[in-house]
Amino acid sequence: MESGRVAAISGGPRTAVVAAIPEEIAPLVGRLTNRTEAPLAAEASGGWLSLTLGFLGDEPLAVLVTGDGAARARYGVRALLEAVPVSRLLAVGSAGGLSPDLTPADLIMARQVISTDGSRREAPEASDSAARAAGARLGTVVTVDDLVLTSDEKRRVRESVVPAEDASVLDLESAYFVAAAEEAGVPWVVIRAVLDTASETLPDFLHDCSGPGGEIQRPAVLRHAARHPRVIPDLLRMKSRIDLCGRALAEAVAGYLSISGGVSTRVAS
Repeated sequence: MESGRVAAISGGPRTAVVAAIPEEIAPLVGRLTNRTEAPLAAEASGGWLSLTLGFLGDEPLAVLVTGDGAARARYGVRALLEAVPVSRLLAVGSAGGLSPDLTPADLIMARQVISTDGSRREAPEASDSAARAAGARLGTVVTVDDLVLTSDEKRRVRESVVPAEDASVLDLESAYFVAAAEEAGVPWVVIRAVLDTASETLPDFLHDCSGPGGEIQRPAVLRHAARHPRVIPDLLRMKSRIDLCGRALAEAVAGYLSISGGVSTRVAS
């Protein structure tokens, strides 16, 4: 098999839905009919990406788990767009809340995606009606280069890069998902669900279990939990929150697709 490609996908263009980790997308995958698995070579990790093809109602989807962090997000979307005819990209997942009024599993549809280096991408596919259909608010998604765990760190990010009036969240991948889509001329929408609120602080040991791009190393988390069982309740609470976000995101994707009208036209790159 050629690196980065799967066997030719028959039929017309599909809506691609991408997420960083399996839990964020599992409830959506569970809703698909005529579901098939089509592993995609992953040079960034040396393994295989989890690509699922199927239908949500009449809508043909290609659902990909890229892995978390910048490198995996960038490579995963590029590999997907090389392998599968795609009409539009929906980037979904959990996020840290920046706005104080956001609660767990609240949904933000990005009107813009901002990176901490100051780059900014507007989302022409986002609209008030699209956000309402998804059960989301329009707002700002900030992509950061490393984990942001404490309430003070979140406040500093919000104050330094986010317009004061915008509902906002932060993540590690959206800017890279979007950049890969724009390179290929594919329209995109980003929807994020709040995992941790602006006032909450995540366990600090996660820094020691993360890679250079903020990606969480799950074996390291398990080893830490085995050595320090007191952190297990925190991890179980995080797992419960991620599952809640996954269910909210499945509803959001279904709602958005219900009003977005068939398959978008791919723009020539």
